[in-house]
Amino acid sequence: MRPPPRCVFVQELVRLSDNHAFSIACRSSKMTTTIVAFHWTPENEVLLVTSVGLELFQLSPERDACKFTKSTSVNVNWQVYSPESKILAVSTGPAHNSLYFFQVKAGSINKLPKLDIPMPAGRKLPGRDVCLSILYGKIYCIYVKQIQETAAEIQLYQITRETTFKLPTIALPTGSYSLNFADNLILAHNVTTKVTTHW
Repeated sequence: MRPPPRCVFVQELVRLSDNHAFSIACRSSKMTTTIVAFHWTPENEVLLVTSVGLELFQLSPERDACKFTKSTSVNVNWQVYSPESKILAVSTGPAHNSLYFFQVKAGSINKLPKLDIPMPAGRKLPGRDVCLSILYGKIYCIYVKQIQETAAEIQLYQITRETTFKLPTIALPTGSYSLNFADNLILAHNVTTKVTTHW
């Protein structure tokens, strides 16, 4: 009996610093696999995030080659990556609220503790409201939660190798927000009123 046909996605990547081109083939054998994102790492690696897992490739510019090094299986709804911390958060589950964290460095994908963010019944956690940042040397997953049409809050979850835990929330006035981080400050930009608040 012949094995089922393998679904091959090829992603052509060009590193702009030296114009090297690399072709990366997704290794998943599932026909429904999609590429969600890819990320360059400082160690000449590319992390390919697919709908069924993570695949890490080592780039060798001298030989114009790309070698598969590591993979891990996880169903992915959406993802957020922080190049500063080399942490990837992937959303899983029907409500998209189960977050798995992975640290990607030096040819390895290290799994960190899982975080479940409570969601009201029938709602999904939107990826646009979640980000990762380093504040005072610690890694945080930050969620901007719309409580009602009249209020929002920032939920901070610290990520360590052993656990994740929630810190006190920061209340926000009405509006839609985007976040930035500078000098260990959280900058919350209210898109509606065009006012920025910091903590």
